Amino acid sequence: MRVMKHVPNALSISRIFLSLGLMPLAYFSHQTIYLIIFTVVYFSIGLSDFLDGYLARKFHVETDFGSKLDALGDCFMFVCGFISLFLAKVDLGGVKTILTIGVAMVYKAANVLLTYARFKQAMMMHTWLSKFVFNALYLCGPVFVLMREINYWLVVGFTVGICLHCVEETITLMKMEEYNGDCKGIWTETLLAKLKRG
Repeated sequence: MRVMKHVPNALSISRIFLSLGLMPLAYFSHQTIYLIIFTVVYFSIGLSDFLDGYLARKFHVETDFGSKLDALGDCFMFVCGFISLFLAKVDLGGVKTILTIGVAMVYKAANVLLTYARFKQAMMMHTWLSKFVFNALYLCGPVFVLMREINYWLVVGFTVGICLHCVEETITLMKMEEYNGDCKGIWTETLLAKLKRG
């Protein structure tokens, strides 16, 4: 149990280093061997993201530091993943795509600032809607690198999903009395309550 206490944090730290390793692999991903290694590393990052939280809950070793480390690992995963698209020379669709993605990222950053203003924590929430949207986006990563292009309307779809999640996150943050980064989200909780009532 003493060793297990450190495993979730070790996985979060490994996610940071693996995420950094994605970028040089993406640069050389036009070569088949590097594309294969990129894909293996990419999905290892996702596995570490699942396992760190799962093991922390299973063995009751959740800590505030571990939660912050997990959020930092998530940040590295998505930032390095996005940079990897540029390094792999994926056709992102030009300026309109960058601006579209920028809207979602600015809104997400605004919610981090709101979280800090209300609860003195620079954290990103993990609502059910955010998990659905970001997991769908995450699963598309190697496909984008393999195909070397991203359809603009797919970008719009993901941006709408991220913005909807951000709206829910804003409402949830404003209604919270005490910060809980792993809550279901106000819309999900409302939907589940309606389904329960029949």
